[in-house]
Order: sequence, then structure tokens, then C-alpha cells
Amino acid sequence: MREFSIFNTDTEYQTTIVRKDGQRFFYEVVPEELENVLEEILIFSNGLKTDQEIASELASEYIVETAPIEKQLELIDLFPEWKAGMSVEVDKRIQHEGILYRVIQAHTTQVDWLPETVPALFERLSPVEEVDKPQQWKQPTGTHDAYMTGDRMIYTDEKTYESLIDNNVWSPVDYPTGWEEVTE
Repeated sequence: MREFSIFNTDTEYQTTIVRKDGQRFFYEVVPEELENVLEEILIFSNGLKTDQEIASELASEYIVETAPIEKQLELIDLFPEWKAGMSVEVDKRIQHEGILYRVIQAHTTQVDWLPETVPALFERLSPVEEVDKPQQWKQPTGTHDAYMTGDRMIYTDEKTYESLIDNNVWSPVDYPTGWEEVTE
């Protein structure tokens, strides 16, 4: 064999094989004999990293271990950009659309698991200037992202509320005695 190419159309894989004699074979549907081999090649190629990606990972690991969160936020560009297919470990930092996140559960990222939409997998590390400002209401998924006494948030009715209890995972509608409307 002289050449082997794979093209992903998002709905299927197309393969082309060119023999030593120059004869070209094009498959829109992968032959069964090649399915396992193709899958192994794709797994291997998804794991390949450029020198820049390796350097970025090493730098971000060092920063997470040594720098306070304020410094991590200043150096956000050193953290890897989120993309589908990444294998991420607990406490790894990634960036997405200019926002830094901490991984809560080890997993392989998926197209429909964006950091801002899956709080069970990612914790947003708020920019330093936004720490004291109330953020939009996000339904907590457990104690790791529950509201604590004094935490403020802007609920869906556009009013600001302050939590009166620790580990508050309820909304002002579901548990009104756990919240107080802030009118300042």
C-alpha cells in the first residue's frame, strides 16, 4: 500500500486506499475488515499532541500547583482551550470563550457538554473583578457548587437574593426561607 487516508464527514468516515501500482479504492462506508483498525487509528491520532500543546499542559500544571487563583486568571491563555474529545482529570484547568474552568469530574469532553452548560463537570472560576458581584442563578448539582450563607445571586425574576443557609441547593421559589431578597 502506498497511501491510506481517512475523511470524517461528521456522519460517516470515507477512506481512500492507494496501492503500490497506483490503483485507488474509495470507500464511503468503511469495510468491516477495517472498522477496528480505523477506530484504533482514530484513538491514537486523537491522543497526539503538538509541542505547543505539551508545553501548555506542563505550564498550566505548574501554575495550578503554585499560583493563587488570581494569578491563574491573569495567565488564562496558558491553559488549554476546551475542545471535544479531550481527556480531562479532576482539578485540571481549561479555558472556554475566555473563561477559566476547573474540572470537577474526570471525563472525556463531548460536543454537547460545554463547560458553561454542565456544572456537574466544570466549575467556573470567576474573574477576579466579578467575585463580589452576584452571578446569574445556576441550579447547584451538589455541595461542591451549593450556595453558602451570604452568597448572592440574581434569580430568574431579575431580583438579587442572599442565601441564609449553608449548602443551599434550592431556589428562592422552592425554599423561600433559605433566601432573602436584597434591595440595596
